[in-house]
Amino acid sequence: MHARRFGFACFVAALTFQGCVSGDDSTTPPDGGDATVGDVTVGDVTSDAPTGCAARTANDTAGIFVAPSGGDVSSCGTRTNPCQTITYSVAAAKASTSKTTLYLAAQGTGVYAESIMLDAPITIEGGWSDTGGTWTPICDATTSTAVTIQGVTNTTITATFSGAATLRDVQVVSNTTAAPGGTLYGIFAQGSSTNLTLDQVVVTVGSGGAGINGTDGTIGASATDAGCVANDGVPGGTGTVGGGAAAGTFTSAGYVATNGGDAGTGNAGDNGSGGGSGACATCDTFSGSCPSSCGFGSAYQCAGNGVSGCGAQGGTGGTFGTGGGASIAVFVWDAQVTVFGGTFTSGNGGNGGPGGAGGDGGAPTSGIGGSALGCPTSLSNPQCAFSHCTGILNASYTLDGGSAGGSGGAGGQGGQGGGGSGGDSFAIITGGDGGVALNGNPTLAHGDGGTGAAANGTNGAAADRFP
Repeated sequence: MHARRFGFACFVAALTFQGCVSGDDSTTPPDGGDATVGDVTVGDVTSDAPTGCAARTANDTAGIFVAPSGGDVSSCGTRTNPCQTITYSVAAAKASTSKTTLYLAAQGTGVYAESIMLDAPITIEGGWSDTGGTWTPICDATTSTAVTIQGVTNTTITATFSGAATLRDVQVVSNTTAAPGGTLYGIFAQGSSTNLTLDQVVVTVGSGGAGINGTDGTIGASATDAGCVANDGVPGGTGTVGGGAAAGTFTSAGYVATNGGDAGTGNAGDNGSGGGSGACATCDTFSGSCPSSCGFGSAYQCAGNGVSGCGAQGGTGGTFGTGGGASIAVFVWDAQVTVFGGTFTSGNGGNGGPGGAGGDGGAPTSGIGGSALGCPTSLSNPQCAFSHCTGILNASYTLDGGSAGGSGGAGGQGGQGGGGSGGDSFAIITGGDGGVALNGNPTLAHGDGGTGAAANGTNGAAADRFP
């Protein structure tokens, strides 16, 4: 037998099977993968029977047939009456005692827009064509991409079960957009009893969602009066900057983005310096009690003292920005995954959200000068009026009020909130007691890690594999 034989052998093979492909099948898994069958004689010519993709057959007893044109009804699943969705077909296989394989047809666009919970040891196999109930393998450059499972949630395929399952010749594409700070996964395999084989699977994942910006701080309360306890009028200091987010982490639940810290409130400004004292002098006065007496006297009097301005309150700090989400093609935790060929591509990690700006400090008040005071120097004609002693003011001069005190200090600006971390980008993540075995030189590719945001958020990591 010669797996790479062409020419007349392929012509003969085409009489019975659709297509003829070349390639070394040594990296193909033994459980239902590409098969090689015995020699075939046509006339006087003996030739190898079809091998590889062209030799694939569908098992009617163990299989459930699925096509976009089908219908999810209790009688579906045959070649001529396929089911419509993978989700319905997985449930039907679980409810059956004999169904172990789903055959997916690439009708129309070949897109199955659904996120799949693979919670039973089932094989899901794409690369099939359904023409009026005739199912044939697709054997060309589109074998592994003719059928696409397009996620509608953050995780396209979640695999957790007891036993062994296989994904073969399917393209797994993530949801088109991630929620803010959300992580996108192509395949999420978890659980110590989960053994998943990925045979010629193409996984493409979009970028993680950007983190959410922190909110800006509020303006500090302004001073509303003067005459506060005197100080030096120094403005308040800026509030502390929120701590920047550390790198995101991985747990059994997936990627965990990290957030920045809240910032501190700006300090209050000091009250202004004290005002000057008002001028003082001995001034003439009318004196006496009416109606028994009314005459002249004197009194020591002072103009008003100046007072200090009051300091304002500091602005509140900005709140933290949240971390950006990651982009992960295959996430494995405690599970065992075996890969045969295929392509696994992650997008960019989401940028972290910047922390909010600190609020401005409040406005202080200025110092106020003391009020002036008139000082009489010549009075005449004392008399009683309404029980008070009064008369005629002949001459006086003005006692100056004290100089104004210094302005209060402005409130300090609030600090900037800490920035969120940038999300990671990995083609394959392995955690817990999980393991991933790569066979057949699969292609691994990753995007860029997200940018950590101001202030001081950590940039996301990026690599083909972690660890």
